[in-house]
Amino acid sequence: MSQTIQIQYRYTLPNGQFEVFDLKLDANDGRLLNTAPAMAPEWAQLTFQQCNHCPLDSKQHKYCPMALHLIDVVERTTELGSQERVYVDVTLPDRTIYRHTTAQNGLSAMIGLISATCGCPHTVFFRPMARFHLPMASVDETVLRATSMYLLAQYFRKQQGLEAQLDLGGLQEIYQRLEVINLAMIERLKQAQNKRHDASAANAFFVLSVFSQAVPLNLEESLQPIKSLFAPYLT
Repeated sequence: MSQTIQIQYRYTLPNGQFEVFDLKLDANDGRLLNTAPAMAPEWAQLTFQQCNHCPLDSKQHKYCPMALHLIDVVERTTELGSQERVYVDVTLPDRTIYRHTTAQNGLSAMIGLISATCGCPHTVFFRPMARFHLPMASVDETVLRATSMYLLAQYFRKQQGLEAQLDLGGLQEIYQRLEVINLAMIERLKQAQNKRHDASAANAFFVLSVFSQAVPLNLEESLQPIKSLFAPYLT
């Protein structure tokens, strides 16, 4: 079995040109293996628009790990407007997914993957979802995947003799911390993309922010309609 997972995002831009991003994940722990640039712009420094709950120390970490891995994306999409239509081809190990959508929606899927795997201490909890990446998932799909991931994590905790929580309060806390990151990254990337209001990378985080707000609000409500599917387990 391969020790790495290759995921390619290919964007066909309105002018017919292509932008291709090849991401490599460690199959065992879900880490992003792409090499980060040795030199980075000011907006990638840890203290630039640093999240107020960031546990990293600038003495040990000069750069924000998420910003560092987004430099290439930002530099190659600065002139791409958020609402411009693009074709997105996502090549996964077992399938290829196609979508004709706005630039901000197409980029948000890839940026979400980078966010989960870049090494940010608050997003490492999303590595199981990144390992089984589902590009451009709906809110309902995300709720199901997130709750399944969280409850499976509780099963593994119990196996190790740790306290397991079957309510979803812990998952809501994870998403609340993610929301802080998304808002901080929006401001960071606006600076990176010259404060453009239609900057696609910055607005891709706005899409992610909508999701991070919607998931906690919809957890209980969204799960109720599918409860009947689990009837065989409840009898």
